[in-house]
Amino acid sequence: MIKKSLFILLLLGFISISSNAAEDIKDIQVDGISIGDKVLDHLSKSEYKQNIKEKFYKDKNVITVSKYNTKNYDRIQLTYFENDKDKKIYAIAGVIMFPTDIQKCLDKKEKILENILEVTNKNKSEVRNGVDPLHFDTIGKSKMYYSFIRLDDGGITQISCDDWSDKITKKKDWIDSLKVSIFSKESISFMIAP
Repeated sequence: MIKKSLFILLLLGFISISSNAAEDIKDIQVDGISIGDKVLDHLSKSEYKQNIKEKFYKDKNVITVSKYNTKNYDRIQLTYFENDKDKKIYAIAGVIMFPTDIQKCLDKKEKILENILEVTNKNKSEVRNGVDPLHFDTIGKSKMYYSFIRLDDGGITQISCDDWSDKITKKKDWIDSLKVSIFSKESISFMIAP
């Protein structure tokens, strides 16, 4: 039985779990936020109204709203269905900016990955690592370095570093960043941007 009051903090709070081993995706948290929580449990109504709600996905009913300057992250993105009156969270991403040092981002990614493997009782053979072009860069020079782990309940945890090209950074003011993401099994069908 999972005890929600017991927390083990990893990497100074970047990820926490609610037992000695994560048995379910809901046991993994980003700054105290879990899959299945309600958006308005973590954003005040005024914060919710003020923050930009973005539609990244093919399904335009899927909304992502950001919470800024949290304890451990520059931004936390909460994804939910617009027509859900409870605004239940299906995906979470904590973002830390690395404006001038992609290597530092990659080093932090590896440390977080090691900790996630430890608490999920997974091993390195269960990790999928890769480098893909970033979809929003039509020039094709920007890359995402990622590692993801499929959890026993079908959800996914992904740690990635976005390395934007100098041209994109100048043109759009996009900054290299680390992203710690948790995707529920239900969100996998819409999580890949067009």
